[in-house]
Amino acid sequence: MPIGIVVALKREAHILGLKHVVMGKVVSADGVAACVGGMGAARAELAAEALVKLGVNVLVSWGCAGGLVDDVEAGSLLVPTQVKGADGVELAVDELWRNKLLQALQMPADARPIVESRVAVNSTTEKRRLAETSGAVAVDMESAAVLRVAQRHSVPGLVLRAVADTCHDSLPASLDGALNPLGEIYGLRLAANLLRHPADLAALWPLKTRFDLAAATLRRTSGVLSKL
Repeated sequence: MPIGIVVALKREAHILGLKHVVMGKVVSADGVAACVGGMGAARAELAAEALVKLGVNVLVSWGCAGGLVDDVEAGSLLVPTQVKGADGVELAVDELWRNKLLQALQMPADARPIVESRVAVNSTTEKRRLAETSGAVAVDMESAAVLRVAQRHSVPGLVLRAVADTCHDSLPASLDGALNPLGEIYGLRLAANLLRHPADLAALWPLKTRFDLAAATLRRTSGVLSKL
């Protein structure tokens, strides 16, 4: 059976080679099965369950993460040994599959833990606090949910993430309410928000540049998964 990949964002799905994205629908591309669940733990759990029902060999949480410490830069590859849940429970990835993935990738990867957040972590202050309280180097909203499903069904679980925003980046207030669950921008809503917060405009381009670095890293990994 194929590798099962849980993806949150439509832009991430395109990097993986998925062209026609329907949230919650399992599709196949390049020898893997993927489900684009949308942002957040609940959606990631549903996507992972759909892949388990298909009978995949391993579940992979794949996409972007936010950096929490100084030495984790945009574009950094994260293949952590564990994810710290928002409830404090530490969720280990499958060691054998992780080693197999690293051998196939032949890329430097950070092994340190990442942490789950139930909400978007937007400010540098929130990022510093989360780094201090968790000891993690990066944060996302979906990986812990994927690993929980993997444990529930005794399926190996892996996490592969690339850093899209660093600990020094605050996400503009104008993005609040301007993104749908797949990470697509509601243009009119963003424009209205920017009228209220015009200074945010200058922050959007650097964030796109950092996402592009993360996308380049993910693109380098996408073909490897089908060969595991």
